Amino acid sequence: MSKPTIFLVHGYNGIPIIFNYFKETFEKNDYRVVMPSFPIQTDITIDRYFDVFD
Repeated sequence: MSKPTIFLVHGYNGIPIIFNYFKETFEKNDYRVVMPSFPIQTDITIDRYFDVFD
C-alpha cells in the first residue's frame, strides 16, 4: 500500500521554517511529503502582490 501524499506549497517569499517542522512531522507519521522550492521574488511588495486581485 502506498503512503498518502501531502503537498506543502509556500508563498512568494520562500519556504517558512515551520514547513520543515511540518515535513518532518508528516514523514514520521508515514506520509510522503512534497515540498517544492519555487524562486524567491525579492522585488515584490504586499501592494504589488494584491494588485493581481484588482
